Amino acid sequence: MSAHDPTRPPARGIAGYRFGGIVLDLKRHAIVVDGAEAASTPQVLLLLRILCEADGRLIQQQELFDRLWPGGQEVSEASLSQLVSQLRSALGPYAGSVAT
Repeated sequence: MSAHDPTRPPARGIAGYRFGGIVLDLKRHAIVVDGAEAASTPQVLLLLRILCEADGRLIQQQELFDRLWPGGQEVSEASLSQLVSQLRSALGPYAGSVAT
């Protein structure tokens, strides 16, 4: 899994990442799509942050499980698929930026 577009430096005054019309604002813990804050959960924010930090590198499924659900609890592939779906929903017209 990877963010399809490479990340760019954050917008002025924003601690985070920007690509296309998306801003991941780490200071405010928010995803902003075309200037409007998108509904998201802490795990959706974490998933987007992991993808942005990967800077286009493919992330193995096990790495995502380890980072999204630390502590070794049992998590199904369906849980990850649902989280990816929630992220795509939050990204709206930029949903295709997340490749699996």
